[in-house]
Amino acid sequence: MIPLCYRLNYLLQRSAKIFRYFLCTLLATTFAQNLKATPTPVWVGGGDSTFPYYTAQDQDNEPIDLGSLILHRGQSYLFQAWGVSNSHPFMIGEYYGDTSSSLVTVMGGGTPIPLVYSTSNLFVTIPSDFTGSLMYYCTAHSSMQNTFTIMDAPDSGSSSPDSGYSSPDSGTSSPDSGYTSPDGDSDSPDSGTTSPDSGYTSPDSSSSSPDSSYTAVYSLNSTQVAYLAHTSLSGIVMEGNYSFVEAVDSGGSPIIEIPLMYFDGGVWQAQAALTYPSNPDNISSMADIDAYL
Repeated sequence: MIPLCYRLNYLLQRSAKIFRYFLCTLLATTFAQNLKATPTPVWVGGGDSTFPYYTAQDQDNEPIDLGSLILHRGQSYLFQAWGVSNSHPFMIGEYYGDTSSSLVTVMGGGTPIPLVYSTSNLFVTIPSDFTGSLMYYCTAHSSMQNTFTIMDAPDSGSSSPDSGYSSPDSGTSSPDSGYTSPDGDSDSPDSGTTSPDSGYTSPDSSSSSPDSSYTAVYSLNSTQVAYLAHTSLSGIVMEGNYSFVEAVDSGGSPIIEIPLMYFDGGVWQAQAALTYPSNPDNISSMADIDAYL
């Protein structure tokens, strides 16, 4: 017969194993949910009385139909102004006239304001248990409003192009994979001049900057953005096309800025409202960036 003390010890050890199992499962589930937190960028422009009232496209210049755009619970979306008519300011809220929804913030900080021209952004986060409604509207014309369709995120983590959600691997390349062009096609090493494994567009790829013959634009995934950029300031890690710019801060010290880039009119353009500072723990010079990429 097994002594009582041994039986108690066995039961305690078994209970500890079961507890550790459930704890690990909980942590793994939480981590998996966080991986889906990469925001989906939506570039908004135009503005007129014809439904869906505004034009929109993704970071690869592919059109998005705002009228049928599906937002998923547990996901985030970044609506960036890109040529919004000053006569039709674009806003997002839980009802018409709502300018202070807790679901809407600004990437980089500040108070959400209606989007006009190509300034500012609206960062929308849909809680996983959200059961309310969310709409976009023109602050000057109540007839220009449309309610988003909100659904649970698909189990696969991705959906069709019109669904407004892109999977973590869409539109990005690994450090050694080369680079992608603005329309999503892969460019071969012979399409221009590139540095080894750097993943940037060449002078022959129709890219330019105001003060040089070309702009180096890198397609970065969330892991690379988190390493290179000081994301803790905004709490947002957004994969996409980025460039690296040497600048000087207000105190005269050299810094490196990492703006999100958008391809328009045959040239790459930087979005000042979507610019990360470099991560001071990992990046102190352009050489550090070249070494990592």
